[in-house]
Amino acid sequence: MEEEKLKSELKFKTEELTRSTLNILRKNEILLDIKKAALSISHSIQDENLVNIRRKTLNLINKIDTNIEHDNDFQVFQDNFDSIHEDFFVRLDEIAPDLNKKDKMLCAYIRMDLLSKEIAPLLNISLRGVEISRYRLRKKLNLSKEDNLASFLQRISKTNYSDDRESDKNFKK
Repeated sequence: MEEEKLKSELKFKTEELTRSTLNILRKNEILLDIKKAALSISHSIQDENLVNIRRKTLNLINKIDTNIEHDNDFQVFQDNFDSIHEDFFVRLDEIAPDLNKKDKMLCAYIRMDLLSKEIAPLLNISLRGVEISRYRLRKKLNLSKEDNLASFLQRISKTNYSDDRESDKNFKK
C-alpha cells in the first residue's frame, strides 16, 4: 500500500516536472517570437516622426529580455527535480559548484534520458550547440573521454554520492 502511494506520488511529480518544462519552453518560444517581431518593427521605422514608436518598441524588447532572464521557473523546476531525483541539484552543486543555469538544465535533461535533438529546443540552442555544451560540461565535471556523461549523472543521488565519492574517480574536482 505504501509502495503504491509512493509510486503514485512519483508519477505525479514526474508529470508536474514535465508540464513545468514544457511551459518554460512554450513561454520562451512565444517571448522570442515577440522579440523578433518587435525587432522587425523597430528596424523598419525610419521616419523621424515615429521616434516614440521606436522607443516604445525597444522598451518592449527590454522587458521581454528581462522576463526571459529573471523568472523563477528554473527554481521551481530545480525544486521539483530534486524531490523526484534525490537532491540531484544539491549533489551536482557539491561536485561542480561553478556550473551555470544552462549547464544544470543540460545535466537534468541528460539525467531524464532526453536525446540531444530533444534537448536543443528546451535550451533554445541548435543540435550542434547541445553537443558543444555537452563537451564543455564534461570538461567542467572533469570527465575523461572514456567516462559516460549520462551514466555519471545517473549516479548522482543522495544515497550513492556519499558512499561512492571516495572510490569514484569521476568525482574529482
